[in-house]
Amino acid sequence: MKKLVYIADIGSKIRTGGGYTYGYELLKLIKEFQFDQIICYLPYKTTEKNYLIDVNQYKNKKIEIKQVEINDKLIWSNQIIGTILGDILIYLKIKNQIKKINPDLIIYDQPSIFINKFKSKKKCIMFHGGFGKRTLKDIIKYPRSSLTKLIWTNFLTSRAVKFYLDSSNIKLYNSLLTKKMLEANYKQSLDGDVVGLPLAQQFESELPVEVEEYFARKESNVVIGMIGNLSKRKVPNDIPNIFDGLRNYKLIIVGRSIDSERLDKWSKNNPNVIRIEEVNRNIALSITSKCDILLTTANMETFGYSVAEGLMMGKPYIVRKNAGALDEIIINNYNGYAAKDILEFKKYIQLLIDDKSLREQLGLNAKEFVERNFEAQTWIKKIKRILV
Repeated sequence: MKKLVYIADIGSKIRTGGGYTYGYELLKLIKEFQFDQIICYLPYKTTEKNYLIDVNQYKNKKIEIKQVEINDKLIWSNQIIGTILGDILIYLKIKNQIKKINPDLIIYDQPSIFINKFKSKKKCIMFHGGFGKRTLKDIIKYPRSSLTKLIWTNFLTSRAVKFYLDSSNIKLYNSLLTKKMLEANYKQSLDGDVVGLPLAQQFESELPVEVEEYFARKESNVVIGMIGNLSKRKVPNDIPNIFDGLRNYKLIIVGRSIDSERLDKWSKNNPNVIRIEEVNRNIALSITSKCDILLTTANMETFGYSVAEGLMMGKPYIVRKNAGALDEIIINNYNGYAAKDILEFKKYIQLLIDDKSLREQLGLNAKEFVERNFEAQTWIKKIKRILV
């Protein structure tokens, strides 16, 4: 009997980001892997207990899902010490179970300083950009997030990542950028496959009343969507400058924001803008599907999951030029535009607002591009070939 263990990096509905979204989609697809028994471990924090994902939708006769509670009330989950203790607790809770299972393959989707303690015949690692080390330049530019990452990644998980690189039989990368980052960090040439990430198979969901009303009164305006958390790396305070002077638009911003006081004040005083900070994943996808144009001001993405999902829905996307892996999925004047500065953002947004036929053509190209590269069934066929 062939056995597979999947150690995920998800567990609750409020987790966000490309890595977490990859976990959700992999749970839907994992039943197609050619194993007789599949055991999935989903860690979650005690404070997330009221937001657990419905695991019943993923179970079948060969899939067993184990939700692993980590008591973050005791371990200061937002601090370095919390991350370390959380990692220890996950390891202690599942190590004996995995030893008893004796799997043929373990798929890891989270960094762990104990990763080399789990035994299996083969190991498959999905490398995300978050595995990369942080530099002094990162800390100066983004002190709050990067100092945490520096201590956790550079001094603790870097040892585990080195172990991944040296001992994993199957290496998968979410983008060419991630592979290059790891090669630069660890000064070695790496084997493995750049496979992207699988995209949502279903996204229909009933919209909140205020959103339905917003779309109903769009009149002749074009709706532009910004979907995803607005961390400092997404440069949210550029948004007011970008939209200053633009005509005939509605803007819907979905996602929590941090350090975006200027955006918060501007959006409250602009009748063309609606902000939604907390929605579940399906609602976010449904909102995406109803927009005419999509936009991100991020200056760095190691895949760009929400961008790829927007393209999948046939929406042209405007992104920032030289923003990491976005250069791998946005082809200028084919499925969207890459803007080098605020003036170019303005130019491309107004161009697509004014030219419906151009929007539609870029949207058709976007959908074709994603279906060819990242659609779920296309992705799973690639992975199955690699695992075999």
